[in-house]
Amino acid sequence: MGFSLLSPKTQAGGFSQKGSIPFWLFWFLCSEASLSVSFRVSFGCFTELRRASNLVIAAFDLEDEVLMKEMPANQLDPRVKAVWRFNDALWITVIGLAVGFCLAPIMMIPDVGMWPLYIFAACMVVIYIVWLVVLPPIRYARWRYEVSEDYLDIAKGIVWRKRYTIPFIRVQNTDTRQGPILRAFKLASVTVATAAKEHVIPGLEFDTAEQLRDRAAELARLAREDV
Repeated sequence: MGFSLLSPKTQAGGFSQKGSIPFWLFWFLCSEASLSVSFRVSFGCFTELRRASNLVIAAFDLEDEVLMKEMPANQLDPRVKAVWRFNDALWITVIGLAVGFCLAPIMMIPDVGMWPLYIFAACMVVIYIVWLVVLPPIRYARWRYEVSEDYLDIAKGIVWRKRYTIPFIRVQNTDTRQGPILRAFKLASVTVATAAKEHVIPGLEFDTAEQLRDRAAELARLAREDV
């Protein structure tokens, strides 16, 4: 069976056999071309993700300039992005394995086949890209803190923005914490506790975290003495 690339008039003139190719060959060439285009588009999307996240960060910074004229001056250590990626990859993988285990009986049904697995794998790829590639730089850019003589100022959040001003006169306790992942990256978190809530600054270089803890404790002591 052949698939002709010539017009019906040319075929009627006796050239259809020379100008035709087998249908399976035509289908194979089309499939290869489609896969090539899809691969290039996918690769291009991956390369554009960082640019897109940078544009989002720039848009959020512009929003800060409009809505909040004076944002806290200090940022977290850049290595905290790797900590967030590791933590997120861990819990996403655990949840993915649990969901995949639940899908196993469904795929054993003869009429269902492997389509649930393909859909689940595609969803997992999208989740990994969003949580491990797109969100950490934006989250890092949005996390700010600053210590003044009277209060600790914290700003964070991507979609739902949060801004905390903690007067040192209300601070009851300050400490540093370092789990195994933070320790692996030589980072620590600082916790400032009031009667109502604990506020955590999650990723600072260890010496910086100790200095911040000591300064916050000293300012809290001075604030109580002034009352």
